Amino acid sequence: MATGKHTPNSPAKDNHMANFETAMKDALRQHGGAGDEQVNITFGAVVTPNPGGIKEYVVTITPGP
Repeated sequence: MATGKHTPNSPAKDNHMANFETAMKDALRQHGGAGDEQVNITFGAVVTPNPGGIKEYVVTITPGP
């Protein structure tokens, strides 16, 4: 299992895909996959209370079915 994280400078209210992309790159650096294999990818976020925003983006790669 590999978990990538990205913490923006302040809680994000937009550009979520760019922030998830940074977390995905972190997870892929950690993933020691053995070539072409199917994996499961889970996207998660730590959300701040009102007025709200995403404090941390998380991408987890686990073995496939």
